[in-house]
Amino acid sequence: MIFEPSVIAQLLSSLLMMALVLYCSYWAYRITRHWNPMTGSELQISLERRTYLISTMLKYVFVFEVLSVFLFLYTAERIHNLFVGAMCAAGTLNVNQFGYPLLLIKLFNFFLAGLWLIINYFDQKGFDYPLLRVKYRMLMIIAPFMIAETVVGFLYFTGLKPDIITSCCGTLFSLDSATVTSELSSVPAKRALVGFYLTSSIAAVFYVLFFVRKKCTVLIGLINLPLLVISIITIISAVSIYLYELPTHHCPFCMLQSDVNFIGYPLYISLFGSVLMGMGLGLTTFFKDISSIKKAVRETQIRMAKIAFGLLLLFNLLVSWIVVSSELILE
Repeated sequence: MIFEPSVIAQLLSSLLMMALVLYCSYWAYRITRHWNPMTGSELQISLERRTYLISTMLKYVFVFEVLSVFLFLYTAERIHNLFVGAMCAAGTLNVNQFGYPLLLIKLFNFFLAGLWLIINYFDQKGFDYPLLRVKYRMLMIIAPFMIAETVVGFLYFTGLKPDIITSCCGTLFSLDSATVTSELSSVPAKRALVGFYLTSSIAAVFYVLFFVRKKCTVLIGLINLPLLVISIITIISAVSIYLYELPTHHCPFCMLQSDVNFIGYPLYISLFGSVLMGMGLGLTTFFKDISSIKKAVRETQIRMAKIAFGLLLLFNLLVSWIVVSSELILE
């Protein structure tokens, strides 16, 4: 294990979050089992006080979980120079077999945690806790993934040794290697960009229809999953080569370095933030008819749509700027 402050912080925070989620899951199970807002019993009053505490704790835990994806990428980038052969975070994640699975779990938990925060926000807007059982049942789904993240993270960070020789991003994202990353890199850049702009345009049309007619929330939620996948493929196969101005350099992690002005951070934050808000907007469709939060849902939907659409525009502008300003010319 490497005794780097950022590594130790990642480990300790992950253990703490897992412990808090398990504690809250225990009480969430008890609350959902005995919850009866129609009674004024001593048990019900106790549960109402407890659910306020549990919800507050989980709110902070999941906010940190959302941010931890970018902290993890920052840590992987920060320590890459400790390993022979690593040129960026891609090499750090490849030091052992747990690096990339940990990243995928973190990304998955990013969206689960974000959606839980949205559900919790609306639940606390209602005087009768209308979504209490929904959010606590979702917590039961999230808890195993939080445990998995902690276990895989522990195996990954404790397995980091500076004497390990790892592969650089040029090897991992090479067109000649028989890997998933190689398949993504081999997608023609122009075809990837066409697919990206087409999907973004469809999403933009849905947002405009929502602003005009207050419809298409389900379609907005659904379009964001393929938009996320296509955007990641576009970053690897097209955006990267225009940014580095090298037709063979497909690394999505070198974007986090200073020589490209850390452009990867606003790129990924705008993409993930837009997708999360878009999915959340689709999720709110199922809450709009609940009387105690109907007004809050209607008002918040507009704000969420503005944030999601704004971040999508920002992501498109960043991609377009990278492509247009590049001196790379593809035949």
